[in-house]
Amino acid sequence: MPECPSLEEGHVFTDYLVSTYIPPDALFPTYLWAQEPSVNPRTNNGPESFHRTYNGQFYSPHPPTHVVISVLKETQAQNLTIINSIKNNVYNPMAKKDKSKIELTLQNYNDYKMHKDLILYLRKTENSYQGKNLKKAKM
Repeated sequence: MPECPSLEEGHVFTDYLVSTYIPPDALFPTYLWAQEPSVNPRTNNGPESFHRTYNGQFYSPHPPTHVVISVLKETQAQNLTIINSIKNNVYNPMAKKDKSKIELTLQNYNDYKMHKDLILYLRKTENSYQGKNLKKAKM
């Protein structure tokens, strides 16, 4: 809100968000766009990374068949290594900061289920998931 070009425009926008997404009779109620928080990853960075790496191994839009087969074999070998490391319990533990953020969100969600106060839940969790401050990022 303090960074809005005009405070009045900021209030109009936040009023729109609250009335459109928060109340049970909203145009898009929470059961359509929100789900119970979990510890599972929330992004599709893994598949995106795989496709970027896979596509980066080809130097033309229509590579020769033997090149595609070679890349597929290398990809299979890499994936087997990853699968075997998972089977052997070799993994990257979650960062302490991320783990505490998820635990706090789960605790807040359990409080929400008990008290049914969505606004309070959103207030408690809003500071955990803020975007970048564009003014600081440009400097």
